[in-house]
Amino acid sequence: MNKPEALAGRLSQLSTRKKNPKPVEISEIVEGAQGTATYIAQMTGELANLANGARFQSLAHLLARAQLEAELWSRQTT
Repeated sequence: MNKPEALAGRLSQLSTRKKNPKPVEISEIVEGAQGTATYIAQMTGELANLANGARFQSLAHLLARAQLEAELWSRQTT
């Protein structure tokens, strides 16, 4: 299962539960957010490389900025 499907499955489980017998640990939420940010950073990095190769300078720049932002989010701790 890839990451977007895993996240969708988890959100679906959370939204269909009537009562959560045990509270969700904050570390689970942060780990999930950090993992998602890491995934986004990887994907935008690959897209930036593709855009560079095709000489789409503005698009490559925007994707590189998105990659940097995602990398910053992936390093955040609480």
